[in-house]
Amino acid sequence: MVNEHSGEHGEQGVQKQRRYVYVNTRWGYDATTTVISVKIPITFLELIDKLIQIGLFQNRSDAIREAIRLLILRYHEVVYGGRPRQTPG
Repeated sequence: MVNEHSGEHGEQGVQKQRRYVYVNTRWGYDATTTVISVKIPITFLELIDKLIQIGLFQNRSDAIREAIRLLILRYHEVVYGGRPRQTPG
């Protein structure tokens, strides 16, 4: 784990947010990750938990990462005008 917080102040004297970066080795590749906080409807969380319960995902983080990966693939062409390179997973 690496703490990227330098203690410096950003523009207009606002202190930078503390952020931790993690390097995970999974599925044969290294991934640099960070922790974020999101609010989602309880029903979404219950459905994610059911996907975990039936064995489609190991945990909530894996399920949410896959959802984000699919979102990025879906909108990549709209944002960048081309197909994304192959992503792990």
